[in-house]
Amino acid sequence: MELLLGYVGAEMCANCHVKQYRDYQNVGMAHSLYKPTPKNLPEFRSRRASFFHQRSGFQYEMLTRNGKYYQKRFILDSNGRPIHVHQEEIAYVIGSGKHARSYLSHHPDGRITQLPVSWYPQEGRWAMSPGFDSAIHPDFSRDVNHGCIFSHNAYPKLIPSLSPVENLFPYELPPGIDCERCHGPGGQHVQLALAGRPTELIVASIFQPSRAPKNIQRELCYQCHFEAGLRFARDRIYRPDREVFSYHPGEPLSKLMINLDYAPHDRPADDFKVTHQGYRMEQSVCFQKSGGEMTCTTCHDPHQVIGPERRVGWYRSKCLQCHRQDSCTVAAAARYRQNDDCTACEMWKRRTQDSVHTIFTDHKIQRTKPERDLLAPLSEESPLMAADKDLAFTGDKELNPLEQKYFLAMAYLQLPPEQLAISEHQRSKGLALLQEFIAGANRSEFSYGKYLSRAYFTLAASYRADGQPKLAMDAYEHALAHNPDFVPAYDNLGGLLAEIGNSERAFECFRTSLSLNPWDSMAYRNIGSLYAWDGLFDQAVHFFKLSVGINPDNASAYDYLGKALADEGRLGPAVAAYEEALNLEPRAAGVYWDCAAALNKQGNFELALQYVRTGIRYAPNDPRGKVLLSEIEAHHRASAHEAPPTSAGKPSR
Repeated sequence: MELLLGYVGAEMCANCHVKQYRDYQNVGMAHSLYKPTPKNLPEFRSRRASFFHQRSGFQYEMLTRNGKYYQKRFILDSNGRPIHVHQEEIAYVIGSGKHARSYLSHHPDGRITQLPVSWYPQEGRWAMSPGFDSAIHPDFSRDVNHGCIFSHNAYPKLIPSLSPVENLFPYELPPGIDCERCHGPGGQHVQLALAGRPTELIVASIFQPSRAPKNIQRELCYQCHFEAGLRFARDRIYRPDREVFSYHPGEPLSKLMINLDYAPHDRPADDFKVTHQGYRMEQSVCFQKSGGEMTCTTCHDPHQVIGPERRVGWYRSKCLQCHRQDSCTVAAAARYRQNDDCTACEMWKRRTQDSVHTIFTDHKIQRTKPERDLLAPLSEESPLMAADKDLAFTGDKELNPLEQKYFLAMAYLQLPPEQLAISEHQRSKGLALLQEFIAGANRSEFSYGKYLSRAYFTLAASYRADGQPKLAMDAYEHALAHNPDFVPAYDNLGGLLAEIGNSERAFECFRTSLSLNPWDSMAYRNIGSLYAWDGLFDQAVHFFKLSVGINPDNASAYDYLGKALADEGRLGPAVAAYEEALNLEPRAAGVYWDCAAALNKQGNFELALQYVRTGIRYAPNDPRGKVLLSEIEAHHRASAHEAPPTSAGKPSR
């Protein structure tokens, strides 16, 4: 038999642990990610599975065809006809379906994206996925990264040299949270069992959570169920010298990631998020008085579902491990009305702030219920928190002062630019900490290689946003000096070099990026852009086609392809490329105008006017659209006044 090493999959566990495996299949964690089937997607049986998102004007349909499942998006033109249609196949369902089901698409280039519409069984309706309910939302373009998958399923198979590329999943994902996420890799355990080795050796070869210290037991659950839920900072920062899927049960979770929260003086008293279970439990008096003895498994059995008929008695028995029955101060009649349910009095159902269509149990055990309606509707636009808040570490992380500066800086700064722009104060704090870390790490006897690489990379992005290209370029160079395989640094440095006109070095960066990650469609697009800027449109078209061949959902590559074709005078193919770009991103004003300009040159003035006006609707203050509209209207008027030639071939007056 081939030597079994590492992770072997939960099916191997079923051979010996039959009952535990069978019971676990009913637990929500076992169904946190799975492939779609008619049995597990009852919402697709509706005759009219559709949803209109008023804020964006997008219409969505959920389709079943030939045993496959799809989401389709389109908008309606002035005649009510669907245009700019785009659909993607559902490869995976994420969420057990008790609270919500969202859907993922797995692309040929290894990307996984979240689809924009989710099913919310508690409300019995379709609505936008969390974070999508705005006029400008990600639509089909939100990449799922390793950190997200880490919380929803067994460890995926990756290409070792490309494991730092956080949005690359080259192989099919395994389903759900499996046995090995809590017990560790089972290869040696299975090998010893099959070889008939002594029981004590077999037992010692696999991690036994029940025998671990209480803090380690909690951290097994905290992998996925502990989040401070910061809005204007990252609350979970992975160590740069560890891969996301390298955590082994039994080691402190802080060896892989550092969790942060708002500092005590800035911490909200009563916020509530989807993965708040561990965070809220630790705020409970019950936990605080337990002296660290209380864990998630004090009340929960991770291997089985407690059915409705047993639920009240089960959880009451857990409370009575520490409390006496006669110590309850609630009147007997009131307790009777609640079926003597402890959780009904002290652990309430609440609507979550980060997924406003879902209701979860608050794991902060408390005797006084807030006066407000905990189930009242919420909007994603509701501000959860002011931006200018101080951060602090949660738990004992054993970080030295330099590491503290690094993780705090990254928590402040690793956000989208539009979110960082909310608070210059926060950004300034993050940059100051980052610069202090870099200075100290460069003087340290300890090698902070990948820490410094990430720090310089983040610093470069800040310099670039501030319009300081030379400082940004120097920082990218330092990032690569500390980690020569850091693909994003090559991509960003190449883009910066292209901006300042250094095409030769930009080519070198993009080619190096492709040598490390041949699935990088953006690198092909960027090389095509360099050729286009040099007027070499044949080569540009070739690389743009390579880009969309790898990633057919790359709207910008289709736009660039259209521009290159138009510059070659191939207007028909250019319009077709622009149309593909608009099918992927119907709100791109510039693409409407590029397409209108090509249509104008073709003499298709009516359609050109329609496109330029649509672009202006999405960008009403952009002068380019207004100038183009005037030009096309002038051409349209001139063509309308042209009369047909007379029989003598002379123009008619």
